[in-house]
Amino acid sequence: MSSHPRRGLTAAGLACTLGVLAGSAIGAGAQTAPARDRINWSNGLSDRLAPMTRAQVRQTVAQLAARPVARRVQVTLSSPPTTGDREALRRAGLNLTTALGGTTYFASLAPTADADAVSAAGLTAIGPIQPSRKMHADVAGGVVRSWAIVGPTPAKLQAAVDSGVITLEEMRKAEADPMVAAFVVLHRDADLLAESARLAREFNAQVASVLDPVHAVIVHAPASRIAAFAGDDTVMWVEPPLPALTETNAENRVLTGVNTVNGSPYNLDGTGVTVMVYDGGKVFAHGDLSGRLTIGPTDTSGTSNHATHVAGTVGGSGAGNANHRGMAPGVQIVSYGFEQPGGLSQGFLYTDPGDLLADYTAAITQFGADISNNSIGTNTEPNGFPCEWQGNYGVTSGLIDAIARGSTGNPFRIVWAAGNERQ
Repeated sequence: MSSHPRRGLTAAGLACTLGVLAGSAIGAGAQTAPARDRINWSNGLSDRLAPMTRAQVRQTVAQLAARPVARRVQVTLSSPPTTGDREALRRAGLNLTTALGGTTYFASLAPTADADAVSAAGLTAIGPIQPSRKMHADVAGGVVRSWAIVGPTPAKLQAAVDSGVITLEEMRKAEADPMVAAFVVLHRDADLLAESARLAREFNAQVASVLDPVHAVIVHAPASRIAAFAGDDTVMWVEPPLPALTETNAENRVLTGVNTVNGSPYNLDGTGVTVMVYDGGKVFAHGDLSGRLTIGPTDTSGTSNHATHVAGTVGGSGAGNANHRGMAPGVQIVSYGFEQPGGLSQGFLYTDPGDLLADYTAAITQFGADISNNSIGTNTEPNGFPCEWQGNYGVTSGLIDAIARGSTGNPFRIVWAAGNERQ
């Protein structure tokens, strides 16, 4: 969500780099790192681990293993590790946890690591993970977007809030430190519940949602403390929340050619398929959906004309007007709405992926949803947000991918609106 890159978190483990590295065979002596070994971090930074001799690797492993608290390190290997290589490293005390691209990984180094065995296992570089590599550019730059504020706004800050962007410097001058939301991803071998509870205690924060599929939590913490999360050994990435999802829609039976598949000889109308409609609110009990609509029983969002319109587009029967029937008039509809604690009020304007996870899990596991439609999104340009945000890949994106890959039990089909981005 910064003015920096479409360089996002990787889907596998939400590492904060793109997969841009290519492994190459490297000998045991001093090395020269090729340009392709450079890591492009998603906050705009770019660097590489300096190549080491085997003796340097051994010495550095011994030094890092002796640290009193920190366990996580960044390593580069001479070639892509096999299952056997991984197991040999694990026995030596180095556990590869998250791929950063090519042959570079985040890993955990045990205090009892065998420096000789680790250095002999194909490492070409090892080093500590710098906190600056673990935080989004907004977090590193002390920038807070107005929708991330989840507590009362002091009067001295109101003008800055109205502008949409507040800096930590402005907060210091106003002697204010409001509670804000942030997404915190933990390393895969960290105990998500125990460590997030510890972080909340240490940083005077609250855990608002737990995102188990992407090993992340949403925290509400003082604005001045957000960057400090990146300094904790268990934390892999910290990013600010997206603004609230808003509604989008564009449809036409003729343009999609749906009349062809509805008609003979195909006669496909969606019978036997259950569609989850996740929207800005719940679907109204419209006559065109009679007998085929289920409303999420625990959903607290309000009824939405847009959600009803979308559900009609997906599966309206045309009972009121045959020319207005939906794309698949035989489907079952399960309706859930995007929810925010406190409603659309200042302080609760960010997207909480915890609601998305809860609603998707219920729709899939309780109501047998086969596919979902999401005519909602950030609507970047119409809302005046930086257009560079388009294409960014963050925690919410990773969560959606995890659900698609089967985190709720089985792989799941997800359809998301392209949005109203036509400027």
